[in-house]
Amino acid sequence: MGGSRARATERRLPSRSRASRAAPPNRACSRHPSLRSGHAPPPGRGAAEPPLRYAAQGRGVAERDDRMPTMIAFAVNIGNLGPAGSQRFPMAQLVQDLNAAFRARCGPMRLLDFFAQTGNFVLECSRPSEDAAERLARLLGTPCVVLPVDLVRHAAAAAHTAPPPAPEPATRWTPGVVFRISGPAPPTAAWMTRTACFQPLNTRAVLAWKRDQLNHRGRLDSSRRAGGWGAVSAAVARRVGGIWTARSVSTLDGILMRAEMAREEAVPTNCRA
Repeated sequence: MGGSRARATERRLPSRSRASRAAPPNRACSRHPSLRSGHAPPPGRGAAEPPLRYAAQGRGVAERDDRMPTMIAFAVNIGNLGPAGSQRFPMAQLVQDLNAAFRARCGPMRLLDFFAQTGNFVLECSRPSEDAAERLARLLGTPCVVLPVDLVRHAAAAAHTAPPPAPEPATRWTPGVVFRISGPAPPTAAWMTRTACFQPLNTRAVLAWKRDQLNHRGRLDSSRRAGGWGAVSAAVARRVGGIWTARSVSTLDGILMRAEMAREEAVPTNCRA
């Protein structure tokens, strides 16, 4: 198929953030420490690749390998979940660089999509989830967890339906889930900290209601922020031990939507093995 004709068949996924739609050339992604240090081969210096695109089904694009299950990955300290002053980089470009590394050295494993800029990925992988998480973590230089879509969907549904803590003055309870990356399973009893209220869901996840302080106008009070979802995961790690990563329920809804769309789409043109 000719170049202009192939471009005509492409269409972007809806609802991408402005940052991902305007992904700059590879040099922005190369600032990520693990990719810069040579753990992942560069996808081609000099020529800038476009942001992640999906091509129309059946138009010269390889069909998805149904033998590889779709899963969801979360990475620690990526984007605005990281500590203050941490590096920012376009997620669409990072997906391309990681897939180049997977093709070179990881075999049947590829990222299909992402949601927001905080390290939330949809992937296909025939490897065990622990192995996939280890390989992704090695390339990113940060801990990761790879989970079945059904486990994430169950956790999101529980966060939506569980009753929030008792109302407090000038406080909004924001629901989310904290996922275990490593370490012991959580206790069975609920607990509360200055940052959030916690209710264990299963051995892999803890429901959390983040305590957001409001000002006199009913908006978030920027002068009394308690650290966001990074602080929520740190609170679980202090209580239980190990490494945990937290996501708001809105982020879980977003990555689940992307996982469902990925199941219905053809393989991304820039992710083919």
